Amino acid sequence: IHQGRSNHAEAEESFSQALALYKSIGYSLGQANTLRRLGEIHQARSNHAEAEESFSQALALCKSIGSGLGQANALLGLGAIHQARSNHAEAEESFIQALALYKSIGNSLGQANALRGLGQIHQERSNHAEAEGSFSQALALYKSIGYSLGQANALQGLGEIHQAQSNHVEAEESFSQALALNKSIGNSWPSERIAGSRRDPPSAIKSCRRRGSFRQALAIYKSIGRNIGLSNSSVGLSEVLICQARYSEAKPLLHEVAQLSNQIDYKWARNRSKKLLAEALEAEKSSTGPSP
Repeated sequence: IHQGRSNHAEAEESFSQALALYKSIGYSLGQANTLRRLGEIHQARSNHAEAEESFSQALALCKSIGSGLGQANALLGLGAIHQARSNHAEAEESFIQALALYKSIGNSLGQANALRGLGQIHQERSNHAEAEGSFSQALALYKSIGYSLGQANALQGLGEIHQAQSNHVEAEESFSQALALNKSIGNSWPSERIAGSRRDPPSAIKSCRRRGSFRQALAIYKSIGRNIGLSNSSVGLSEVLICQARYSEAKPLLHEVAQLSNQIDYKWARNRSKKLLAEALEAEKSSTGPSP
């Protein structure tokens, strides 16, 4: 309950007590599940070393009792931690192992999450073809289980890959679909994003994390609502429109991003939209100016 409410300090204490009890009665599966939950708590607090240790212990226990799902979940957590630390080789290996295990037990959501993690690793390495393949497979799986938030995240990744390859038509389509999904589901930060995103959470949230005020952070999460997902998709779509010299379409979108990012103090989106708007205005001025 505490974890679901972002009461991380209370959750850590509860899980630590549960872990001690499970150890005292020799219940390995209970220990493994509790260690994974502790790993998630440490991950949410950006305590990467503690998170890695918890996930690693959970993985070892799950191996000892032959729990394929437990191993896959622990590996997915380890992959996210390695990714957050920019240890791409270790992250890739963890995601690949998790993917194989999820496939062996027919867990579509787990497969999709592992594939999206792999897509982000390939993206960080500028391996565009591999990233596109991973995001596309993840998208298909998310669609098969009707998971709209997963679809939006996969489409966002595809849009960024298409944009990096100057495939503007495909990028526009992906960003537009992601934007529509984010609007329909009220996307929030950062519950369904694998660690290692290039975009930082708003500074107000980071400040709350530093102070340990997780109830206050939760209130901010709720107030942010869908604006993070909308901002990310709108920025991506604006970049495509500017590349296509469609300045009149990009400008209102960027004004909207600026407004949203100011409301939630989303520094990355605010700075990016400001820069893109300046580029759009300058390019528009040059394209309509008098010939020499």
